[in-house]
Amino acid sequence: MAQRQSQHQQQKTREQQQQHQQKQRIREKQQQQQKQQQQQQQQQQQQQQQQQLQPSQAHYPALDGGWGYLVAMAAFCVAFMLDGIENSYGLLLPHVIDTFGGHVALASLCGGLVTGVILGVGMALVRELTVSLNQIARPTPPPSPLPSSSSSLSSSSSSSSS
Repeated sequence: MAQRQSQHQQQKTREQQQQHQQKQRIREKQQQQQKQQQQQQQQQQQQQQQQQLQPSQAHYPALDGGWGYLVAMAAFCVAFMLDGIENSYGLLLPHVIDTFGGHVALASLCGGLVTGVILGVGMALVRELTVSLNQIARPTPPPSPLPSSSSSLSSSSSSSSS
């Protein structure tokens, strides 16, 4: 009888030890899950911080769609042609006639030719130095908005109201 009682007590202590070990395993699993959740949250926060644009990195599209550069270059070319070439060529016309000979009508063609050459060079410069027309016609889309917690708040509020 004493042996049975001691065996019974030993069995109870074994069961208690097993229950205690199971509880410890459950606690360890819960702690591991909590650590994993914390790591996931930290990773998400780091990703969000990396996705947030710094002011120096932000893409500010031109309000005019990129046409401002083209208009400024065209205005410069027109002013250069009108003021620098055509007006001064009228002063140089007598010298050109004396030097190269010919009639006034032939010499006056030089002004138009020079204007055309300057216009062609100006167009080539505009094409090379400014934004291409394809980029102007299709401006780059703004960056996608960052995922916000408002969607999770709205889903939790809708579930709590029902």
